[in-house]
Amino acid sequence: MRGDALSHSWNPPGWKLLDPSKELQAMLAGVDGGVDTLTRIAKSQGREFSKIVAQRKLEIEAMDAAGVSIVHSTLTRDPQAQNASSGGGESREPNDDDRDR
Repeated sequence: MRGDALSHSWNPPGWKLLDPSKELQAMLAGVDGGVDTLTRIAKSQGREFSKIVAQRKLEIEAMDAAGVSIVHSTLTRDPQAQNASSGGGESREPNDDDRDR
């Protein structure tokens, strides 16, 4: 018998999100907080993370080749950091006041 004969991965069918905005924010917070992973989240949606990454790579390459700008959601990006990187704002280090927000 081959060594990989019993090796497999199965993704159960995913669930529809009841409140996509809140659930997506919670998922992203879990990843940012280090208590969840993109792979586990993809599996919970019935998808395979490696396939998502491969598809996104193809999409980004096609958009770059066509000269189409890639739009980023403020759900997954810090608007201040986005402004700073585009020259539209000031970048600063977090301080004690940030913890109270």
